[in-house]
Amino acid sequence: MIVAMLLVATPAMASVTIKARHLPKAYNGPPTIEATCCAVEVNFTSDSNGQVRAFALDINVDSNFIIRAIRDFQSGPTIQKSPNIRGYGIFPGSFRDVVDPNNPLWTDPNYNPVAPAKDADANHQGLGTSGITVELGSLYYPDTNKPDQNGVLFRIEVIPTKFGAAKGNVHLAVNNARGGVVDADGYSFVKDTNLFLMDTEVNYPKCFPCWTPYGAAAGSQYAEWLAVFEPNCWCGEVYTNWRTQCKGDADGKKETFSNFRVYKSDYAKLASGWAKTATQLRADPNGICADFDHKKETFSNFRVYKSDYARLAAGLAKTETQLKPWCPVP
Repeated sequence: MIVAMLLVATPAMASVTIKARHLPKAYNGPPTIEATCCAVEVNFTSDSNGQVRAFALDINVDSNFIIRAIRDFQSGPTIQKSPNIRGYGIFPGSFRDVVDPNNPLWTDPNYNPVAPAKDADANHQGLGTSGITVELGSLYYPDTNKPDQNGVLFRIEVIPTKFGAAKGNVHLAVNNARGGVVDADGYSFVKDTNLFLMDTEVNYPKCFPCWTPYGAAAGSQYAEWLAVFEPNCWCGEVYTNWRTQCKGDADGKKETFSNFRVYKSDYAKLASGWAKTATQLRADPNGICADFDHKKETFSNFRVYKSDYARLAAGLAKTETQLKPWCPVP
């Protein structure tokens, strides 16, 4: 019945705007999402002429990005999660494959708005690729429990396919095969002249990765990188001379005829920065490069200390090949 509700379509007059936006750094979102760099929010607004019953959308990103995860959606019947947020928590394809109607578990991690990739009319292959189809419906009774006429549908994590600065676009389109945007009666669709889709640009100008497992949450490597004034030497996957920085290479150079990446000059850098804070190290352009573990130590917040010495000792007299995987590492 739910699938049929989304697939039957005749014209209606409601006006609906669906907008994607790359969230600003000021966004104070859940800790599970890299809100300072990865989150793209998809929200909607419908006018007073109609109530949206369901959405079926294709979301694509440019080829240098992937859609890694989907977050922050309502799950289950209207107001299942919060009495103050009335949203869209019925996902037909996922419902079919995951939910036991007699004993629904709305918190199942496999129950989400992404249409199963095996469905012929789903977009691409799903999460982890450059395109997904999402479908969100609502079931409500009485009318006082119906979804709001505007709000957040979901947020997605969009990340570049390689380290370093990247820019691209998130594109929205209606998936008519799975119902498009369905009006409150459950069978009329919002026609193109009344439907406004607004794409967004994603822009990552930084060289250090800000997504899991590097993360944007407090205490993550990315947060630490910001705290020490964004040094290039931590960005080994972007700047090849710093590939082994996190293994004890403080100067970004090879030493001896054996091309050791961690040797005497690296020890000298560590000794120079020993027991200093990020502010104290800022006077030396590469002083923070001796912070190999990308963490603070002691109550004094020393950036170069015992655990950094341990990393240098472990990498001493080794070549770049011997020190793989390259930095940064989780």
